Amino acid sequence: MGGDVVLAAPDPLNDLQPVVDILGSERVLANARLLDLDGAAGDFTVHIRAGDKTMHLQSEAIVLAEKDIRQPKFYEYGLSPAPSVISLSELGALLAGNARDAAALEEFRHLVFLNGLATESHPVIAGEIMHRSILLQENYNIQTYILTRNLKVAADGLEVLYRQSKAAGTIYVKFEDSGPEIHQERSGRVTFTFDDDLTGLPLSLAPDVVVVDEDIRPSHTAIELGRRLAIESDSNGFLQGDNVHRLTVKTNRKGIFVAGSARMIASEKDQRVDGGNVAIALGGFSGSIFETDDRAVIDRWQCVRCLTCYRLCPHGAIQVKDRVTVMPEACERCGICTAECPRHAITMPGVDAKDVMPRISMELPRHGFTPTIIAFCCSRSAVSAAELARCMGRRLPERLTVLELPCAGSLSLNHFFTAFQHGADGVLALTCHKDNCHSSDGNQYAQQRVDQLSEVFQQAGFALERLCCHSLASNMGREFADMLEGFETRLRELGPSHLAGKGLYNITTSGNHWDDAENPVPGEDTPWDLRIEWK
Repeated sequence: MGGDVVLAAPDPLNDLQPVVDILGSERVLANARLLDLDGAAGDFTVHIRAGDKTMHLQSEAIVLAEKDIRQPKFYEYGLSPAPSVISLSELGALLAGNARDAAALEEFRHLVFLNGLATESHPVIAGEIMHRSILLQENYNIQTYILTRNLKVAADGLEVLYRQSKAAGTIYVKFEDSGPEIHQERSGRVTFTFDDDLTGLPLSLAPDVVVVDEDIRPSHTAIELGRRLAIESDSNGFLQGDNVHRLTVKTNRKGIFVAGSARMIASEKDQRVDGGNVAIALGGFSGSIFETDDRAVIDRWQCVRCLTCYRLCPHGAIQVKDRVTVMPEACERCGICTAECPRHAITMPGVDAKDVMPRISMELPRHGFTPTIIAFCCSRSAVSAAELARCMGRRLPERLTVLELPCAGSLSLNHFFTAFQHGADGVLALTCHKDNCHSSDGNQYAQQRVDQLSEVFQQAGFALERLCCHSLASNMGREFADMLEGFETRLRELGPSHLAGKGLYNITTSGNHWDDAENPVPGEDTPWDLRIEWK
């Protein structure tokens, strides 16, 4: 696509020759490792050690595409590696090898694949086993057997591959409860004994070669890169969290993309698709074009360098040098830093409570008692759910005001107080579902705010039913309407709020729930003291 690309990899130069032929030797850095990263999207400075040289490269974007690692399941089957007991990757190397490797394969007559007998196998592994079984049957006339428990054929093309392998002559042996008895002789030769499920007759197999399946894990290099760059990972350590807003190749940091085996357990087809998606993303990516006027700003005179914002920002947009600043190119306008700053030193246009206040006061005339409801809605979920409810013709409360926020994580104490001061009988915080928040934990921060205020309101004798937090997806229009109807009914029973029209003149806080700098996990019970006085 005409872009200027540099490839940095921990591999030696001879392993990277196919890429050297495309990019040129000056654009391929072998034996490389990342030292550090500065800047933001459009203006990264990447510090790399390549061999005995330290390099500082300017880059608009970064792509993480580290290889995975394979862990053969020899131990799980009670087997030891031997010339007659090999891993799936070793078989792949033989099939892709030279004439000597081909000659070695031609000596075999019977070969057994083990697939998911010890622990569940992945569809990628099942696909590789079936594909290589077909090659062995058709090109080397080797009779192949696949011993399996649950054969994973849910991925694209695997059902067809299963049928092709059976047509090529592969014999499948499926086990329901107990697997085969496996015995390995000192010579390395393996014998399988089991009872046939259909006939009940005892059977045995003594193949020339046994191929064991493998677990797929992210490489140590990928894990280290993710840690250094503060990239969210999934439960297995792959460099993309379980968040629908990251798909397909985005990360929680703008300008940093992840592809292939660094992102997930990926087949060769998956990796090619990811490569195409990265190319498309980078083709429309220009780090020099950003609207930065509406990003968060830190008041240097109010900031005490507590680094709460640095620890909490899910997008890596906080920079700490001579002072703490927000890199506007990296800011995603989630507003979490504005709500969580204990000194109220961070502001963001259109998100701060003072910006919401005039909208509430102008939009909420009060004539008699009909419950007035303020719904603070995440722009990526609840706002769309509200629009869908209206399009479906569902009834919504007469005095409902939907206030859109870029993320529910931007909700501060002042947002809720302002809503009640200006006439709200009930206030809702409507967030994304767990693990679906674009800003990772913004929904949890909103829930924490509601929980904190609920404790205070309970002590003050204020009805807790007036303040609620719920999660919604953008396609839940019916649920949005049903929830608002139930909320309005409860408010009618409670009557008008006695806080309406009262001015808040003093909020005092001491401590915060992010005191533990080493373990800032949402939801932890840590010191927080809040005192409220009303006019």
